[in-house]
Amino acid sequence: MSTSSPSLGFSELSHAMQVAHLRKVARQALVQFGLSQFTLTLVQHAYNTTFKVATPHGVFALRINVNSDRTVEQVRGEVAWVEVLSRDPGVSVPSPHQTLEGEPLVLIESPYFPGPLVVVLYEWALGRHVHRNPPSKIGFLIGQTMVRLHQSASTFEFPDGASRPLMESVLEGLEWQVPETDAFCRPYQLATEALARHSTASPRITHFDIHLGNIKLEKGQLHLFDFDDCVLAWPMIDAAQSMFYLRHSTNGREIERRFWKGYGSVPQDHGMSIADFEALVAGRALLFANHFMAVVTSTLAARAQKAIQRVEFQLKSYLDTGYYDSQLKPPET
Repeated sequence: MSTSSPSLGFSELSHAMQVAHLRKVARQALVQFGLSQFTLTLVQHAYNTTFKVATPHGVFALRINVNSDRTVEQVRGEVAWVEVLSRDPGVSVPSPHQTLEGEPLVLIESPYFPGPLVVVLYEWALGRHVHRNPPSKIGFLIGQTMVRLHQSASTFEFPDGASRPLMESVLEGLEWQVPETDAFCRPYQLATEALARHSTASPRITHFDIHLGNIKLEKGQLHLFDFDDCVLAWPMIDAAQSMFYLRHSTNGREIERRFWKGYGSVPQDHGMSIADFEALVAGRALLFANHFMAVVTSTLAARAQKAIQRVEFQLKSYLDTGYYDSQLKPPET
């Protein structure tokens, strides 16, 4: 059984109408999670939708997979890995919450979607967000966390009925959505070649989306959440995904330097050239752009064209310099 892409009807709803409908979905799901007294607060309505759930028994994060195409089996795989990580003293992740029947997820039917919406519930992540002006030390903490996740993944085995997809292409199974210009096609070729060179060893489960929006800080400790993107991939390819985002910060180069110090090694130590690493960072930019073009969430769809123009400008610079600079912006027209 798999989740399905939203129908045209949902994409035509306003932001307020989309959120109102998903709030009803959340309420239905919370009953199955055994929660009858709660207050719902919208946290994010973007690729997926997250509500903060305050109850007499604790605070939780409820996620509804709106644009995600993960199957039920794959969501079970996500929750299974997070459950293992929640018992690992080397990392801090929110524990998943089960339904009254002991299930890790809930399926809710919606008239706007051809298949049921998948809903999961986690403990609320502690700490504060560091979206703006992040301290450079955040790079070291992210590096430490990532290497610990890679170590855990090397021995992790999925339980029956659970899995995650294998990263077989830099677009992660997405259809090509961006213009077929050299600025997009040439980096895609380079990233595809780099992926082929470094996907020969056994893959392991990776978070695949560690960036400032998916972490919090509390008294110097990093708390990591949002495992919806996790896939079977390879450590340095996972690192390249994060670098696309970490370089957005004004102090991105220093954050990156500290990241590798926290990780304890650099791509060359893993047999990966700088050129291949940069190609994979560019590959993440292509994945980001194609995701943006396919979403139906109203607020993201409204920003799509500007986001694609910025990625195209950055990709052109990458082709000229060999370095993917996520901070670059096209000149105002």
